[in-house]
Amino acid sequence: MQHSARRDIYVVLGILAGFLVPALGARIRHQRQYRTPPNTGLLLTGGRRPASIGEGIHDIEKALQAVLLRARSDSTADDAAISDNVEVLFEITEEMFGKIKDFHSQQQALLESECKLLSGCTTTMRGNIRLAALSNQVLKAKTTQHGSCRKEEATLAAQQDQCLVLQGAQQKLKDAACSALADYEAEVGQEARHQAAMDKLPGEDTETYLDRLGRRYCDKGGLLYEFNQKQEACANATSSVGDTAVGCTATGTAHGAKKATCDSVQREMAEAACDQVSMETEACRTYGTCRVQTFQAYKLTKVSSDSDAKDRQAEWKVLMRIDCMLEAISENPKKIDEEAIKECKNLTQFSSDHLKMNYTCNTDKVPCSVTQTYPGTTLYTNLLKDLPPTAPAMPVQRCTGVAPSDVRKPVEDGGTAAQYKYYRLNVPKGSSSQKFLCIAEWAMYRDGEKINTPATECGVGPCTRVSSTMPKWATSYAFDNNLGQDHAWCANMTYGWISYEFALPMPVDRMQVNFWKPAYAVNGTWTVDASRDGRNWATLRSIVVGNGKDNRRLGTYDYDVTGLRAAEIAPGKTANFTLEVWTSPKLGAATATGAEYQMNVGGEWTKKDILCYMAQRGQPCKKQMELDAWPSQVRLIARGGGRWGIAKALLTKQGGQARLLLDSPDGQPYAVGNRFWLDGAVKSMAVMSLAVPQAASKIGLSPMSPRIATSLCKCGMSINRGIDYVYVDGVDVTSKVTGDLSNWGVRHELTFQCGRSTVLAVSGSGAGCNGGGFALKCTSTDKASPWHELIADQSWKVFGGQCVNPLCRHSERHKNTIKGAPEGWYLPSFDDSGWKNAVKGTTNYVQATVGTPWDICSPDGPGWFFRSSVHKTGK
Repeated sequence: MQHSARRDIYVVLGILAGFLVPALGARIRHQRQYRTPPNTGLLLTGGRRPASIGEGIHDIEKALQAVLLRARSDSTADDAAISDNVEVLFEITEEMFGKIKDFHSQQQALLESECKLLSGCTTTMRGNIRLAALSNQVLKAKTTQHGSCRKEEATLAAQQDQCLVLQGAQQKLKDAACSALADYEAEVGQEARHQAAMDKLPGEDTETYLDRLGRRYCDKGGLLYEFNQKQEACANATSSVGDTAVGCTATGTAHGAKKATCDSVQREMAEAACDQVSMETEACRTYGTCRVQTFQAYKLTKVSSDSDAKDRQAEWKVLMRIDCMLEAISENPKKIDEEAIKECKNLTQFSSDHLKMNYTCNTDKVPCSVTQTYPGTTLYTNLLKDLPPTAPAMPVQRCTGVAPSDVRKPVEDGGTAAQYKYYRLNVPKGSSSQKFLCIAEWAMYRDGEKINTPATECGVGPCTRVSSTMPKWATSYAFDNNLGQDHAWCANMTYGWISYEFALPMPVDRMQVNFWKPAYAVNGTWTVDASRDGRNWATLRSIVVGNGKDNRRLGTYDYDVTGLRAAEIAPGKTANFTLEVWTSPKLGAATATGAEYQMNVGGEWTKKDILCYMAQRGQPCKKQMELDAWPSQVRLIARGGGRWGIAKALLTKQGGQARLLLDSPDGQPYAVGNRFWLDGAVKSMAVMSLAVPQAASKIGLSPMSPRIATSLCKCGMSINRGIDYVYVDGVDVTSKVTGDLSNWGVRHELTFQCGRSTVLAVSGSGAGCNGGGFALKCTSTDKASPWHELIADQSWKVFGGQCVNPLCRHSERHKNTIKGAPEGWYLPSFDDSGWKNAVKGTTNYVQATVGTPWDICSPDGPGWFFRSSVHKTGK
C-alpha cells in the first residue's frame, strides 16, 4: 500500500506546496481578525495518527488540513483553486480506495495459495497411502494363496510319509525273504550233505532208491521245491520295494515342488507387506515434513494478513472520513460547514468488514498411520500360525530398512525447510575466481515452484544487496531469468557476496546458482547463508568447487543446491567452533552420502547433526556450531553405506585457536580397519572417534598430560633396513617423511610442530642389533627447546618383536606387522612404562647416514617400535 501510494504522495505534496505557504501568509495577515481560529491539528484522528495508517494517507490528511485552512481564511481569491484541489483529493482518495481493495484481494489470494499448499500435503499423503493399500490387497491375496498352498503341501507330505512307511515295511519283508533264501542256500547247498543220501541203502532195490531220491529233491516239499519258493519270495519282495521306491520318489518330487511354490508365495507375501510398510512410512514422513513447512508458512502469512487487514480497515475508515469532509467542503468552498466537518470526524456509520480476511482453511493435522503387519511383527506372525504342522512357513526375514515394531518410533514431522527473510551467497577471498566474481542467475525454489524474486534496490523488501557492483553489470541481471551473453551481476573484485531480502520469511528448500563462465565462478569453498535480521548470519550449506557443472552450451558453471534446511545455529547467536574435515585425494575417497558428527562436551554427547551431504576427493566439509567449551572427543558417523576417505580433521575455535584431530594429507588407500576411512557397510568402520587434544597450562607435562606445540622441528632419521610408520602426537605423518622409506642409505626428513609435550613414535625393522638400528637427530626453531640438537638415545622406549604375515621385508609399498604389537602404541596417552629402554647398536650404518654418534635398537627382534622421551625426561 505504501509503495503503491508513492506516486500519489508526490501529487499531495504538490498540493501542500501550493497551499501551505499562502495559507501561512494569510494567517499572519489576518491574525488580529482571526480571534477564535478552529483547531488545525490532525483533524481526522483527534491529534493522533494511527501507527498503521500509510504514509500516503498521512500526507493526504496534511493536504486536507491545508485546504481547510485556506477555505477558512477571509480571502476569496483562491476559491477556484480550492475547488480544483478538492477534486484532485477526491480522485486520489478514490484511487486509494481501489488500491486498498486490490491489496486485500492479493492478501486473500496469497492466504488461499498457502492453504492450497497445506492441503496439498494431505492430498499427496492420501494418494501415497492409497498406493500402499494396493500392496495390502496383494498381501491379503497372497496370504490366502499361501494357506491353501501349505495345505496341499501337507497332503503331499502325508502321502510321502505313507509311501515311506510302506517302503520301510516292504524293505523289512524283502530283507527277511532274501535272508531266508540265503540261509536255505547255505543249508542245502553243500555237496557233502548230499553224498550220503545218494548211496543205496542195504537191500534197497532200484525203484525204491529212485523213489526216495525223487521225494527228497523233486517232489513238492522237496529241497528244489523249497529253494524255488524262497527264491521267488525274495524276488517278489525286491520288486515290490523297487516299485514303491519309484512311487515315493515321484511323491517326494511333487512335495518338493509344492514346497518351493509355497515358499515363493510366502516371499511374495513378505514383499507385499514390506512394500506397504515402507510406502506408508515414507508417505507419513513426507507428509510430516511437508506439513511442518507449509503450516509454518501459512501461519506466518495469516499473522501478516491479520496485521495488514487491520491496517487496511483503519485506512479505509480514515479515507471514508476524508471523503466525507471533501463532500462537505465541495458543497460551499467559501463557507465551511464546521458542524458537517465535525460530523465527518466522528463518522462511524460505515463498515470495513469487507476488508476482513476470510479464513476457511482446515489446518488440522490428518492422522497418518503405518501398518503393523509386516515381517518381524506379531500381527504378521499371526498370518503364518494356523498352517499344518507338516507344512510350516519358512523362517521370517525382516524388511530391509524397517525397524521392528517394538522399537520403531511413531512417525513424526520431518525437518523444516530453511525459512528466513534474508538469504546470501558468500564467496570468501580464499575462494576467489580467476577474474571477477559474476553470477548470471540465482533462482530460489519452494516445493518445486520457483519463487518470484524481483530485483529492486533495498528500502523495504523484496530487494537485493551486494558487496560491490561493476559498472554495466547490474544486480538485477542475477534475477531476470536471462542467461544471455554478457548478462550477469559482477562484483568489482574476485570475491564478494550477493543477498536477497524477502518481505516476509520465505521457505526455501532449493537454489540454482549459475556463475557466468567458469573463469568467473568460485574457485574454492563458498556458502549459502541465511539471516532473520540481515545482520546475524548462519551458514545453511558449504559448497566446494567441483560439485558444479560446466555448462558449455550456456557458458555458465552451475550449482544445484538441494535439501536446504534450517540452520542449527540460530542467526543472532555466535557459531564459536568450526569443524573442518578434508577428504583424501585417494581413489574412492569422495562421498556421495556424507557424514554426521557428534561432540562430547562435559561428558555428554551432542545431538547427531549433518556434517556434509557430499564431498569430492581432496575437498573440505565445514560445519559451524555453538559449544559451551572445547569438546573432549569428536565422532564422525557414516551416512548410508558409502565409503569416505579422510585426510585431515581440524577443530577451530573463534579467534583462531585450532586443534588437529587427524592428519594424513596425502591420504591412505582403503583397507578394512584403516583409521582414516569411514565405511557405512562395515560396522567397525561406521563410526570414527577422534580425541581432541587439550591445551596445556604450563610447561613440564607428565606422560598423560595434554599436548601443546611451541616451535617448528626438523628431524633426520633412518632405520636399517626400513621405516614403516611415523607418528607425531598420535597422528600418522608417514606421508610427510621424505624419500623412499625402504632405503636406509637415505636421510629421511620430517618437519612438524613440536614442544616439550610432543611424542614422536617410529616403527620399522632391520636385522637385529647386530645388523642395523635406528638413528634420529633433530633441530628446532626454538634454541631452548629440548628438541633442538636432540639425538635418539637410551632414554627412548622400544618394543621389539618378530614380523608376521610375512616375515620382515622391505619395499616402498610394504608395511610390516610386528607380532604382539600393543594397541595404540603410538598415542601420546599410551603407557610405555612396561617397555624396555633402547640399547646402543653395534653398527654404524644409519648413524653415518643421519650424522649421529650412535644408533639405537632392541635385541628382542628385528621389528621395532620407538617412542621419544622428551615429554618425560626433557631430552
